[in-house]
Amino acid sequence: MNRKKFKEDYNVKAVINKLSNVLIEENLINKQKCLIYLKYKTFSELFQKEKEKNRKLEEELTKLYQKESTEDESNTQKDSNAEEENKENIVPTNSDIVNVDLNTLEFNYGESFDNQRSSLLIKDKKSLFSKLSELREALSAKDRKIIELENKVIKLQIIRRCESNIPRIENGPSDVSQDELIDLKAKLEYQRVENEREKRELNSKLKEYFIKYEESIKKYSQCYEQLSSSLLNLENIRKFHMSKETKKIKNMSLLNSQIKEFVFLITDLENKVSALNLIYSDLQEYTSFVEAQNKDLHNRIKAYSLLSERLTVKTGDDFFDQEISNLLEVCDSLTEENKKLYSEIGDLQSQVDLFRRSNHSMKQENDLHRLREDSYTEDVQKYLQNIRELTQSVQDVCLKLEESNLDRNKLTKLNVDRISCIEKYKEDLRNKAVENAILEGKYKESCNQIEDYYKKFEDRLRSRKPSQEDTFVVCNLCDANSKNVALVSCMHTFCNECIDTRIKLRNRRCPTCGTPFGSNDVKKFYI
Repeated sequence: MNRKKFKEDYNVKAVINKLSNVLIEENLINKQKCLIYLKYKTFSELFQKEKEKNRKLEEELTKLYQKESTEDESNTQKDSNAEEENKENIVPTNSDIVNVDLNTLEFNYGESFDNQRSSLLIKDKKSLFSKLSELREALSAKDRKIIELENKVIKLQIIRRCESNIPRIENGPSDVSQDELIDLKAKLEYQRVENEREKRELNSKLKEYFIKYEESIKKYSQCYEQLSSSLLNLENIRKFHMSKETKKIKNMSLLNSQIKEFVFLITDLENKVSALNLIYSDLQEYTSFVEAQNKDLHNRIKAYSLLSERLTVKTGDDFFDQEISNLLEVCDSLTEENKKLYSEIGDLQSQVDLFRRSNHSMKQENDLHRLREDSYTEDVQKYLQNIRELTQSVQDVCLKLEESNLDRNKLTKLNVDRISCIEKYKEDLRNKAVENAILEGKYKESCNQIEDYYKKFEDRLRSRKPSQEDTFVVCNLCDANSKNVALVSCMHTFCNECIDTRIKLRNRRCPTCGTPFGSNDVKKFYI
């Protein structure tokens, strides 16, 4: 036989766990089915009760409308067409017509009839309003009766609790029977269910309105913050531009005043330069004249020196010496005057250089002022462009606000749906938590039972004595492992571990019969 088919995969604990899981799943499914059936039953009962209530209300309303139609026919026999239109407009379509708004009725009447028939309409309206008030009074009276019946039921319940040994109320009040009590209980349960439903609806509406209010407050606060920040930015930009403009005006006025001063100074300097140029030209002419005279004097001095050397007469030497000394004095005075003139020329030249430098610096400053004016115009254009961009951004923010309002409305609707779904899920989770608690208790009980069965099974296995089949399967040498090897030489069976130890120790003889065997004679088999 092939041993792979009978591996030790069949663990008792695993089988028990699988069975317990299957049973738990079946119990859950059955309980879910029971809950669904109970819910269906309760909802069907509530639906039937509401159907009966609506039918009764419709019957009452039809009676009222029949009475109204008879009164209208008796009062308005002349205008039959108007009565037919009135009847068409007054056909009942809703069981809750008692709570119809009076303003909507007035609007419909005003659109359907002319001014000539206004008196008849006023009469019909008065009759309708009076009947509606009667219906409301009747409903309030019914509510009072229901409250009285609730009080009676509470009293009867107290009596029943006191008389716990008696299953039915036999010694109760004579004016109330058991059937009436059942009817009263049914009415009270129905009223309680309706009150709970109305409370839930009111709570859900309050939550919705509160969520909408909070979301609207958040949105409007964000929008207000954005608008305030944008306004602050615009105000800062406006102030910045105003300061820039004021600075520009001041700078322009200063520049104009400085330009005027510089123009005046430049004109003065130009006049001075022209005068200095004239003086310089005169000085050049005078210096040229003086140089010519100096040359003549030098020539004369040379000539006189030659003559003095040549003359040998001693009588004329004194006369010539005086003339020469006079001429030398004149030359010295002329040289001193030339030096003074050269110094004055240097001073005038330095002044001219200073005036030229100042003129050059003034020209550079004028160029800088012109460049600054160009830069100011560019800055103004940039600021105007920024203002336009900011106005466009404000318009975009307004559009985004409108889109956010639309998104907010959508989100409020989604939040309302989500809240209702969450409430339903919470109720389902509570029910399932109760079911899970019950199932956990049952599961623990079943686990304890399974553990008890498992312990009993192990005790039985331990207490069981080995049979012939066990001795046949277990190895004779170690009495622990199962037989899985056979010797071909003698066909005796042992476990693989015992035969391997004998082969390693070179004790290659059969333990039972002593026949020798080799490693090729060892063959495995499966039970």
